[in-house]
Amino acid sequence: MPRFRCLFDVDSDLVLPEGAPEMCFEGRGFSTRVSNASRAADGHVHFLEAVVVGPSESMIDSMLDLRAALAEQLDLLAFSTQSRFKIMGCRSVIHWDDGLKERDMFHVHYSDPRRPPAPELHAELAATVNTFLAVETSSRVGMAIRAFRYGCIAPSAEEQVASFFRSVELIAEEKSENNEVPIVCPRCRTGLCCTACGEAAMRKPMAKQAVEELIEGITGSADPKLNKMLFGFRNGLTHGRRTQSIEKEFKAPIRQCVEILASFAWTAISSELGPKCPKGDGLFFATYGS
Repeated sequence: MPRFRCLFDVDSDLVLPEGAPEMCFEGRGFSTRVSNASRAADGHVHFLEAVVVGPSESMIDSMLDLRAALAEQLDLLAFSTQSRFKIMGCRSVIHWDDGLKERDMFHVHYSDPRRPPAPELHAELAATVNTFLAVETSSRVGMAIRAFRYGCIAPSAEEQVASFFRSVELIAEEKSENNEVPIVCPRCRTGLCCTACGEAAMRKPMAKQAVEELIEGITGSADPKLNKMLFGFRNGLTHGRRTQSIEKEFKAPIRQCVEILASFAWTAISSELGPKCPKGDGLFFATYGS
């Protein structure tokens, strides 16, 4: 597999002492050299530069593969220092195999696709917020709304999956709070009844069942394949599986999972808030972030 060299900018709480040598990381087939960026006009160093060398299928793929390797190294550095290290973006990529007389190279201009901000913060949105503020909701619904916001600002797809799934799960628990479902026979799936009084045996839905019922209510029909994918991504990431292995298992990119969960979370929260709003109050939503 060809090897590439990527230069990344890293925003951090810590920089190297003046005159200190580069910090080097080696492992899992990747090597990284971390140094201070140039001093800014105020005389301070505000960023780190990380040069990562490692294998990848192509120059385009290397920006993701080498970024993932750097992220793993920075995870350990953050743990060791209890400080923040955020990858800002890739600045350049070079084909780095030995013995090449000519090397392919390109520079990257990275930016936030939502900058500059869109002038879409209309007055009607304030009316929507005020309408929702007047609605009495449980702390669980408030936590679901916050999880949705965290999903919108999460820096990686993996973190977005966790946040949006949590939002869906919280609303599912809210809706199932006072619901009961039959305890069924493990063989024929028929609801069980007490042999003495004939009363049906009931229980509260398990968390997974509550989420599946919420999703079925949103989509209009049961979809075991969809549920398996969503739970597969959530559980796999929670328990340490690599994103690529989950994508390969379900033959779906993680971005697809993020989009589905975000849509379900938004719909679930709306279904919880909307019916409680005073009649006649129009709700206005913007879709710039969709």
